[in-house]
Amino acid sequence: MALAKPDPQAVIYMGIDFGTTYSCLAYQVEVSGHLRPEVNYALDASSSFSVCPEKIPTQLPLFQDGSSASSSSEHSVLQWFKLMILWRDDLSHFRRSSKFAEAEKKFDEVGQGVLEVTTIYFQRLWASFVKGLPFSVEQCKVHVTLTTPANWPHDAKQRMRKAIDATGIFNRLQCYPSLICEPEAAAVFLITYELQRINPKENDTIVVCDCGGGTADCVSFQVSGLSPLSLAECVPSEYTLSGAVILNDLFREKALIIAGGFGKNLFLQNEVNKMIEGDFGSSVGVIVYHDNIGWKSEAHGALYHAINTERRDGQTIVACRLSPNKYGFRPPNQGVKWFLEKGANLSTRRPNMFRIRLENFETVSRNSAKYLTLDLYSIQSGIGSGYSRQVCKVTWLWLQELDRPSDDSFDLGVVYDGIIVSFTLYYKGKLQGPDQVTFKYEY
Repeated sequence: MALAKPDPQAVIYMGIDFGTTYSCLAYQVEVSGHLRPEVNYALDASSSFSVCPEKIPTQLPLFQDGSSASSSSEHSVLQWFKLMILWRDDLSHFRRSSKFAEAEKKFDEVGQGVLEVTTIYFQRLWASFVKGLPFSVEQCKVHVTLTTPANWPHDAKQRMRKAIDATGIFNRLQCYPSLICEPEAAAVFLITYELQRINPKENDTIVVCDCGGGTADCVSFQVSGLSPLSLAECVPSEYTLSGAVILNDLFREKALIIAGGFGKNLFLQNEVNKMIEGDFGSSVGVIVYHDNIGWKSEAHGALYHAINTERRDGQTIVACRLSPNKYGFRPPNQGVKWFLEKGANLSTRRPNMFRIRLENFETVSRNSAKYLTLDLYSIQSGIGSGYSRQVCKVTWLWLQELDRPSDDSFDLGVVYDGIIVSFTLYYKGKLQGPDQVTFKYEY
């Protein structure tokens, strides 16, 4: 039967939670400018997992020759390939896991690489989504947001993007997936979902702990506004419940939300409740889920992000994030001068501008044109941290009709979307476009 043709103005908004053990693809459809309220999911008919049919196992059955296998045939089931996207030095205790070693061995048996398997998995996930559509996705505009663990190394994000690009799906649809970190995705959805239950006041702190199959990440937000709801990140999302202290007695009222698949574990819920009760008494409300709301929250948050980015001028309820690293610039023949500390507030709603004096730029002449260049550096967090490295080279074209810039002509803008830090340049208060300035990133 031929697929029905969608409305010519049909738009699909999609959130994909790529999990270690289970994944979820949630989407909503907009027709003629009206967003349909129902949330739909890609479903895997071959999966026998009935506790939460919207969750699809993050595994791939393959024959030993590397060809795809059905769920009922003799095959090797490849798992944990999301974690294998990381370099071994970034895997921490997983390297010592016998189950992880067994999972790696199966990749050798079928002769497939991690990125190739990830590509095939996304192709299958997409096929499950397309199968449930009553019309052809090729005739729609598609906006996609994909989750990634908090403070994942940039090279891991690049390899994941490479695997996704290799599917050919998003190039064909002329759409480039956005990224959102998993704990923020869960927080954005669950805080909105639980707003009446939490009944927050300004300056209250809400902690969301996303306990998944392979990672457990926390993010803490302070309520900076209520109408509309605005949140300010107050503890970097790289911290986890089992690591650094994430609750501060100075906050006047608090709530802790436990999300993710492992968050349904009764033992974990009981231990968290005992810890919070012992340390804070009844001043901290703990919200846990026995149904699948918390488990699907990352996909719902990613979907919310995709909708918000396109329909609401990109404004999110997260009004402020914390700088993930320390940033500076290196003037010619000098050491690095730091202008942004790790943990500093970065607004998502107005430019974060830092004055860069003319003397800190280097003047370069090429092909009768004159340029000003600026090298930007960062001290990275995570594995191998503690040393500075160049992250970007800014090159500004000095137009012939312009007079010599004054010492206070330039401001560097810093933008942080929760995944990556990027930069802009202002000349005499005016944002410079791609014809005037280029940014070469070393991420």
